Amino acid sequence: FIIFHTILYLGILLTPLNGWVQRGANDVSRAMKSCCSSSKSLSPEVSNEQQRSTQINKIQSKLLKQLRTTCLDYNMLEEGDHIMVCVSGGKDSATLLYLLRQMQRTLPISFNLTAVHVDQKQPGYNGAPLVEWLEQLKVPFEIIEEDTYSVVVDKTDEGKSYCTLCSRLRRGILYTAA
Repeated sequence: FIIFHTILYLGILLTPLNGWVQRGANDVSRAMKSCCSSSKSLSPEVSNEQQRSTQINKIQSKLLKQLRTTCLDYNMLEEGDHIMVCVSGGKDSATLLYLLRQMQRTLPISFNLTAVHVDQKQPGYNGAPLVEWLEQLKVPFEIIEEDTYSVVVDKTDEGKSYCTLCSRLRRGILYTAA
C-alpha cells in the first residue's frame, strides 16, 4: 500500500464541504451543490442550479487536474499500485478519495484504491453516514475499530490537549494496516 493522506493543499475551494459526511451526502459534488452559489449570473436564462453545477464542474476539474499532474510529475502512481486512502470523514481526505476514484477511471494505468477509516470509539460518534458514502462510491473500504479514546483520556493530564497522543495512536494503527 501507498499511504495517501492529502498530497495536495486542498484548502482552496473546500470549505463548503465541511460536514458533508454527517449530512449523508451521496458524493462530494452533491455536497458542493448544496452550498456553492454565486451572486454573479452566468446569463439571465441560466437557472441557479445550472450555475451551481457549472461552478462545481470547474472546481472538480481544477482539483482533478492538479491531482493528476502531481501524481504523474512525481511518479506517485504506477501500474498495479494499491493505494490506501486514510479517510477521516473530513473534507480533505474525502475529496482526495473522490478525486482518486475519478482519476482511476481516466488514467491509462490501472491501480487499486482502498479507503481505511479508524473508528476510535469516541462517545457519540456515528460512522454510518461515512460507510453509506463509501458504499455509494463503490470503493473497497475497511473500518478499523480501536478504542484509542479511553487510552487518550487515561494518559492525558486534565486540561491538556488530546491531539498529540490521539494522532500518534491513529497513525500507528494506520501504519499497521498498511
